[in-house]
Amino acid sequence: MDPSQKDAEVAAPRPRKARNLPLLADPGADDLATKPRKAFAVRNSGAAPRRRDGALGRLSDRMRASLASYRFRPWYAVLAGFALLIVFRPWLMLGVAFVGLFMGIGVYLILGYDGFWRGVIRGSRWYARRNPLRAKIIHQRLDGFAMRWDAVLDRFPEGTVDGLYLPDVSELATADARHDQAMERRLARLRENEA
Repeated sequence: MDPSQKDAEVAAPRPRKARNLPLLADPGADDLATKPRKAFAVRNSGAAPRRRDGALGRLSDRMRASLASYRFRPWYAVLAGFALLIVFRPWLMLGVAFVGLFMGIGVYLILGYDGFWRGVIRGSRWYARRNPLRAKIIHQRLDGFAMRWDAVLDRFPEGTVDGLYLPDVSELATADARHDQAMERRLARLRENEA
């Protein structure tokens, strides 16, 4: 028996569509594998950037420079995901905002005006211990917002919007500090009287 006939008998029959296709060459004979690979070349590497005249050229140069200096931060991915969530699921975001507003109002009603703001001050003290410089900036911004909000509320008749005024956070903090000092003095006097 001829060796070529023997190979034809051993090989599995090809499906009909595959009969129209040419046979593949031996992978070892692939000339692409033997060619040396070229590294990617950077255009104009080492050359000075091309200057363009006019406002459009300067704008494109600035845009190219800002894109070249771009550094990805994970926070950008979070913001992009949030933006996509708003675009593709707007009702979900409105629902989450409504539930958050409802819970905030519930906490305010349960704790009351004074209890709510004392909790806010406790949280601000905790944050100020962790990051004093950032806390100072946030307190200044909150104080500015409170002043603008009070200016809006001042336009209403006297006594109608008293519960909406924001407290002076720094004054509440000093009042709490004075209260803590008074408690320390009282406890010290009690300890002296017992001894």
